Amino acid sequence: MRKSKLFWETWPIVISIGAVLVSVIILFRNLIPFENMVALLSAIVATITGISMVYAFSRMIRRKAAIFVSFSYNDKDAAMKIVNDLKKEGYRIYVPNEIIAVGDNIQQTLQKAIDNANFFIYLISQNSINSSWVSKEYEYARSRNIKIFPVLLFKVDVPAELRNIRYVDFSQDYDQAYRFLETSIRKNVGHLKPKLGWAPLRKKQMAVFSKKKTTAPRRNHDK
Repeated sequence: MRKSKLFWETWPIVISIGAVLVSVIILFRNLIPFENMVALLSAIVATITGISMVYAFSRMIRRKAAIFVSFSYNDKDAAMKIVNDLKKEGYRIYVPNEIIAVGDNIQQTLQKAIDNANFFIYLISQNSINSSWVSKEYEYARSRNIKIFPVLLFKVDVPAELRNIRYVDFSQDYDQAYRFLETSIRKNVGHLKPKLGWAPLRKKQMAVFSKKKTTAPRRNHDK
């Protein structure tokens, strides 16, 4: 378990235990008159309650934040490590191969998921650069003005359209890169706009994926 995650998960408990210990020490050492102890304990309880509410609220907001993660199926193992860690943080993650069920219209399902996402993570690798599906997902996210987080999964030249956007490099130190990514996402959570459900598709939006009909496209093969 990463130190940053351990800290965010345990600091309310540590503060609560510390507050109780301080109260016990003060009580038994008679550092203050007993009649003031009730007021002191009330203040401590109020402080702990406030801290706990802030912590719970931050976790609740993160649970409401939805992230679409776009990657090549050929990079599934590396991609799912990031996906699973983000899920543990409480984020709702949309992954193409998890949201598309048998019988679904692939294009419409992907577009609905991107419309319903607050953030879009683009996992950059040579495989994803060569994937027409990843390219379509990225272009559609741009057309919807969704906040994009470029992630360099493996060492490769970053696409020209992303070179002016700061990206996070996972090709070397995973833990450091993940902390940077999650911190960046968390900073943007406070500016979220409500997403109440699947948004209706429009013809112009559908055109971003394809201007002509295709027969049973297979997203998981990245063709």
